[in-house]
Amino acid sequence: MNTNPETTDSTASGAPKFEVIVGATSWTLNGVNIFSVNLVRGLRAAGIDAKILLTEENTALATPLERDMPRPHDIVFEDLPVDRRATWGAHWGAMIRYLERRAPCVYVPNSDWRHSCVNPLLSQDVRVVGVVHSDDPLHYDHVARLGKYWNGIVTTSKAIAAKVKAADSTVADRITTIPIGVNIPSTMPVKSVGADAPLRVIYHGVLKQYQKRIFDLPKIAAACAARGIRVEFTIAGGGPEEYQLREASRELVERGLIRFLGVVPHDDIFGILERHDVYILTSEFEGMPNALLEAMGRGCVPLVTDMDSGIPEVVSNGRSGFLVPIGDIIAFTERLQLLQSDVEQRREMAAAAHATVLEGAYRTEDMVRDYIKEFRRVMVDSNSGAYARPNDPINPPPAEVDGVSVFPIELTHREEILGRFPTDADAADFRHQVGLLAEDRAPREVRVARSAERRRRAEAVRKMNVVVATPDWTDSGINRQVTRLVQGLRAEGMRAAVLLTEERTALVSVKAARLSRATDIPIEDLPVKRRAGWGAHWGAMIRYLEQRRPCIYIPNHDWRHSCVSPRLSDGVFVVGVLHGDDPLHYDHVARLGEYWNGIVAGSEDIARTTKKLCPSVASRLRTIPYGADIAARPPKRNIVPEERLKVVCVCPNQYQEVVSSLADVRAHWGDIDAKVEFTLVDHSARRSSSSAGGTVDLVVAGSHAGLMGLFEHNDVIWVASHFDYMHEAVAEAMSRGCVPVVTAPRRSIPAQLQEGRSGFVLRHGDVEHFVNCLKLLRGEGERRLEMALQAYKAVARSIYRLEDTARAYMDLFEFMVCEAERGTYRRPTGRLQPPPQSVGEARIFSQRLTHKAKGVGSFVNRRDYRDFQKELLVR
Repeated sequence: MNTNPETTDSTASGAPKFEVIVGATSWTLNGVNIFSVNLVRGLRAAGIDAKILLTEENTALATPLERDMPRPHDIVFEDLPVDRRATWGAHWGAMIRYLERRAPCVYVPNSDWRHSCVNPLLSQDVRVVGVVHSDDPLHYDHVARLGKYWNGIVTTSKAIAAKVKAADSTVADRITTIPIGVNIPSTMPVKSVGADAPLRVIYHGVLKQYQKRIFDLPKIAAACAARGIRVEFTIAGGGPEEYQLREASRELVERGLIRFLGVVPHDDIFGILERHDVYILTSEFEGMPNALLEAMGRGCVPLVTDMDSGIPEVVSNGRSGFLVPIGDIIAFTERLQLLQSDVEQRREMAAAAHATVLEGAYRTEDMVRDYIKEFRRVMVDSNSGAYARPNDPINPPPAEVDGVSVFPIELTHREEILGRFPTDADAADFRHQVGLLAEDRAPREVRVARSAERRRRAEAVRKMNVVVATPDWTDSGINRQVTRLVQGLRAEGMRAAVLLTEERTALVSVKAARLSRATDIPIEDLPVKRRAGWGAHWGAMIRYLEQRRPCIYIPNHDWRHSCVSPRLSDGVFVVGVLHGDDPLHYDHVARLGEYWNGIVAGSEDIARTTKKLCPSVASRLRTIPYGADIAARPPKRNIVPEERLKVVCVCPNQYQEVVSSLADVRAHWGDIDAKVEFTLVDHSARRSSSSAGGTVDLVVAGSHAGLMGLFEHNDVIWVASHFDYMHEAVAEAMSRGCVPVVTAPRRSIPAQLQEGRSGFVLRHGDVEHFVNCLKLLRGEGERRLEMALQAYKAVARSIYRLEDTARAYMDLFEFMVCEAERGTYRRPTGRLQPPPQSVGEARIFSQRLTHKAKGVGSFVNRRDYRDFQKELLVR
């Protein structure tokens, strides 16, 4: 027989049954996630199906700033079921679909600002309980935007409840105050204390300056040392400013006054708290911090800032702890001096702190009991009609709130009923996801038939040949992306190959350095004689493609051969790619876009411009970013004492700059060659490593696999400049255990590279900083391994991968085949469309077209036209 009163009560006859979905963006170290664990664990113990929904754990759309936290094994986690390549519109549609499929349910959005925006479009069967966790602008903006769509509003303190009511009296009747609940032992742990022993002070939480004011901690420690107060500080946690805090505390760490524990599993922190005397909190604003309650429950005397929050409700100044003014270093120091010198008062205050949280309904059981009551109330009120959610468009968060970036994306597309979206593609993806909800509810036979049709089409596409064209095999960003695309498509089982159309011809001269041909992908030359004219080339191009049909042809920037697109049969599907935001690419789509089955833009900016210039191609246009080869698992590295630090630099266009920088580094660090080994990777075999001097190896880039293997055997990837140009290589190196050290303007650095956590950012010419970074990475092996792991996690979570790009292309291929089968798009037949002689300042086609062949197009002369016809007849 079940004797748990909560379980018996929650499953009693007549009680409404429901599932609880607790929202989180990603599983990082923060108080809201700790609250979510305690709530879900308690609900499940009470017989209520509850889980945590992670909405941004596997997406390139957002990068978390906090450190990752281990997932408890007894908690059910689910990821939002949406492709990691998906747009915000797809995310929002998937969010609605996820919740509606689980109705009747209760959704707790917590601080998921970017996905809770769908609340206005949810049905009445999804009850929403918003939680205002903290006395800060982000939470107040949340309730101001979405509070009227919430069935219930929970605040963690009476002070926060009063502010919410004052801001909007219309939500007052739906506000409930439920304090945070934590694990509290029934008896206070026994602490060893002595008058001569150092006072043990701990901070446990996120390491960020905003809100937490963590840089006050070393100031307080230094002030204590200056007064001769015996205090030892422990800092447990991680976050965006961890490196800066460690740097600010470096001298204090060396003196033994501060130690860093890093991120500690939550279940392990309790034992650590029991070995400390004081819990310190320097925050500017809070709600009711989990860490504070846990520390008080373990007999730590709280020394916290006096703020408008729930803290004064639990900390009685001078009895169960101390409240001091925000930022008052002297006040913090004086209270620590008192606690260190007066052992008896410390004991009394510790006992009062423990009693306060034990007896004041701050236990997890108390919190869970009150949430169950609230969830039942909103279910009953919704069923009776006491509250009915208004139906309005989605309401995305603003770009920033009080200086904190929340959603810095321009919402350029508006749909009258649905709301505002970043692009029209986002709106289409939203409608598609919501439409799948209706498909989910379709009769089984209908679902089976549709699934079989999709499998048939996908299999047909997988069997097609893919011809990825490029004029020549020279050192360029587009050719590197051509390589990556072919590698990705082949990894997905497609028969993809590179076609070089002008590598062996006298018609054009190539000045750029040749690339070594990759050994892991097939590369073919257009089968035409070296001295053949343009007519022969165009005829050979048509013949080559038609012999491989059904096939997919991707012309890329092959301006002079893509002109055959209007003459191709329906068995050749053409995908035009706009790699750059420049006149050459826009001229390309303007001339040939109507003959392309699909168009790919490398960025949203390019897509927007293309739609303005060529509105007729919008339905066939997709945005597909470049992908990087991200390792499937974190790297395994070992620390070998006294081994040289291995630094690799990929320098396609900056060899001399790198060599010059190395000379400056040697002048700054005399014995660097005994400590550091450099490897320069170039794409040309015409250079020698002798000019670099010292311990430097020069490696010529060969196969892609060889370059990835090189990353796996180096500790650092150094980028001397052109960071944007090298973005994919840096991401690939980070995923293989290399810590990035890059020189670039900070505004161009992506969120994946966080200073001191997943890499280092240098100002141009800052040799001293570069040397200090190398010394730190060589001298602190554990720190280097931790940074390598964080670098991997940063790119693994958010960077577009090779397989993502390949699958996005395959999705487009399936769309094109579907459009052809339905007759929605059929390529018109037209004349050859050779490029103009120049576009802007770029020369493209130097010869004049003097001969016009009726219905076919223009040629250089009559002979050129005859050569064109002859090539078409070759079998």
